[in-house]
Amino acid sequence: MMFDQIKKLTEVQHQALSGLVARQKMTANNLANVDTPSYKGFEVLFEGQLKDKIAQYGKDRRFVKEVPIHYTHQAHMSLDFHEPIAEPILVRQLTDTNTRNDKNNIDLDQEMTKMAQTNLTYDAVAQTLSGKLQGLKYVISEGGR
Repeated sequence: MMFDQIKKLTEVQHQALSGLVARQKMTANNLANVDTPSYKGFEVLFEGQLKDKIAQYGKDRRFVKEVPIHYTHQAHMSLDFHEPIAEPILVRQLTDTNTRNDKNNIDLDQEMTKMAQTNLTYDAVAQTLSGKLQGLKYVISEGGR
């Protein structure tokens, strides 16, 4: 049961980090094209999928399949965790935003703000995950003493 919770936590945080990395790359691409005539920016949308996954975990306590446990010796145990299937990240072209005279719709201030927000969010999620894993490491290493 504890391993199910750890797996759920890491899957959700992995998906969040993947979405944030994709957003950062797309924002960097938009910034690189800020002076390209007729360029239409893109944005990355993943929060809806992340909320759906969190809601699904909350509703269904058995969302993660039972982990088959194979005993190689009565004192040893191996855990068979499968890699989570990556959720697709949605990318949407910004066609409904104001354009400049050169028909480019990138707003430098908005993109820089998005970049800063994404950096802060990524750092917060990564620190949370790191803290949880450090706590688990402590429990595992100190639990046998």
